[in-house]
Amino acid sequence: YKQLIKERERTIKDELIAKTYIIDTNVFLEDPEILSKIKRPNRVILSGQVLQELDKKKNKSDDPTISANARKAVNAITAVREKDKKAKKKFLDLVYADMTLLPEELQTKKGDNFILGVAMKFVESNPWMLTSDKLLSLTAESIGIPSVTLEDFYVKNGLSAPIRSDNE
Repeated sequence: YKQLIKERERTIKDELIAKTYIIDTNVFLEDPEILSKIKRPNRVILSGQVLQELDKKKNKSDDPTISANARKAVNAITAVREKDKKAKKKFLDLVYADMTLLPEELQTKKGDNFILGVAMKFVESNPWMLTSDKLLSLTAESIGIPSVTLEDFYVKNGLSAPIRSDNE
């Protein structure tokens, strides 16, 4: 019964309460305009780890599309931050991890664990991990953070995936 109640609670939250999306780097590399597709009153939390990973990818990827998407994502993040300066309520927050909130075996210096360490700070704010990384998704679920893939996010929100060119 506890599991059924927990699932029903998640469904109600999903339908009625604004979400706090914690976005993984791979989402920005697939869709650098993802921030424009998340509507208020939902909000977005970005881990410092994601910013570091985008920084590495923007100039140093062997794939020019990945580099271009990383640069576009950084520009989109910067634009949202500028908009937030004028807004009454922030849409996007940049946050660093608190590793002590994670189970002991996840308190390692692995990038995904830093992102999870951020997600755990928002456990009372209807957090949703937005990632295409299956292992990160499973790990998030194991510590009580629901996750959604980019593809499922598009479907749930009636959106179309970005059109990819032939060389992507």
